[in-house]
Amino acid sequence: MSCHGGNLEGKPGPNLQKIGASKTKDQIMTQISKGGSRMPGFESKIEAADIETLAVWLADKK
Repeated sequence: MSCHGGNLEGKPGPNLQKIGASKTKDQIMTQISKGGSRMPGFESKIEAADIETLAVWLADKK
């Protein structure tokens, strides 16, 4: 699995360096699981525990 297309044909993702300043861990988990306006959800491809680990890490970026 790769982000933004298997051949990197998609647009670059957003800057996540300070994502924790604007989104909570739970909001980030929902975004990863369910997807967003242009990003697909990954709840069927990534285990819930791994999504939570990633969300905790991202939420710490402030």
